[in-house]
Amino acid sequence: MPQRAPPGLHNILPPLPPPQSPETFEDVEYTRAVLSSQDMPGVNDIARTLKDWTEQQMKQMWQQIEQRIERMDQQIERMDQQISGMAQSIYIIGRYVERLEHRVTAMDEQE
Repeated sequence: MPQRAPPGLHNILPPLPPPQSPETFEDVEYTRAVLSSQDMPGVNDIARTLKDWTEQQMKQMWQQIEQRIERMDQQIERMDQQISGMAQSIYIIGRYVERLEHRVTAMDEQE
């Protein structure tokens, strides 16, 4: 389950200019310049922490997805076995009904 981002990120970065619609190349370059600025100590640490946190969240999400897929595969396998068992039962019942029909037909012919 996703967790909240590490605290304090919003207090460290300087405010960006108001977004323009659509975002211009200059806006993107300004954002890159701010984020890569050497004048702001700790930005790389924050970026690394955020990257690590994001990777951890993605790994957890993928693990959960893989576990769900595994459970679904197991459920499908069980259902397949149940369906196979039901099909065998239906076949056996059908053969029994055929034999009964033959007996009834034979009895009718004897009368």
